[in-house]
Amino acid sequence: MIYSLRGFVQELSPTFVVVEVNGVGYYVSVSLQTSQNLKLNSEVFIYIQQIIREDAHLLFGFFTKEEKEMFNLLISVNGVGPVSALILLSSLSLSDAANAI
Repeated sequence: MIYSLRGFVQELSPTFVVVEVNGVGYYVSVSLQTSQNLKLNSEVFIYIQQIIREDAHLLFGFFTKEEKEMFNLLISVNGVGPVSALILLSSLSLSDAANAI
């Protein structure tokens, strides 16, 4: 299980980042809040939640441990998947997301 990544921001968009670690680029889905804390070509440390499915290995990244914990709380709610959880984290503060649960 991947817990975190430290490397350089190779690509950056509002919904994903590619973090290069020792020559390997990791595609990581992120919330808008995490994306806004990152800068292209800068060093980054992000917490990772890895989700393994039959058809994909997905990485979700978070600038803070609290955001990662809230993501895990959200995906534990019946009917909320990882993409929906990222959308919620992109549009709500952590306290608002906690109140929504």
